Amino acid sequence: MPTILALALSLAAGGTCLHGADETAEQAKRRRDAAQAVRYINTAESMGLEKAKRYVPLGQLTAIPAPAGFKLSLVNDNKSYLLAAKDTRDPCGFALFSDDTGLIYEAQPLRARAR
Repeated sequence: MPTILALALSLAAGGTCLHGADETAEQAKRRRDAAQAVRYINTAESMGLEKAKRYVPLGQLTAIPAPAGFKLSLVNDNKSYLLAAKDTRDPCGFALFSDDTGLIYEAQPLRARAR
């Protein structure tokens, strides 16, 4: 809950989005690192499905490259999964999402996009 409150306060204060047209080289690297972590998890989940016939919880995946400032979360039901990498430093709430299709999506809350 504190993260949501911090995001709301930052948006209200007019915080600058870290990702977009004015993205710095440092922020671009963080975004690429997060995308790489999501790809790694997608690959590990695919291998888990192949070997064990199920998707595995995030805690059971080893050697995940933790992207700086991103919070990873994964929900699965053994037949499908949804993965999110949310940038905890970005006042606009940038995130990467993926699922069992292996496609990776970039997203921001609708409110942030309107700015």
